[in-house]
Amino acid sequence: MIGGCLDIITDLFGTRFDKTEAFLEKYKEDGIIWYFDICELSSESIIRILWKLKDND
Repeated sequence: MIGGCLDIITDLFGTRFDKTEAFLEKYKEDGIIWYFDICELSSESIIRILWKLKDND
């Protein structure tokens, strides 16, 4: 399981603190469940962020 507050994950995405690829490689045989908590984002922002995350895989 990997995820957290989408408001914060967006700020960490693509920085040296983003260890997502290492996590996915380590647990690729186990399967991954993503979860996101959303605090203050609008519906439009959520859609835009999810598109950004998907497009930059």
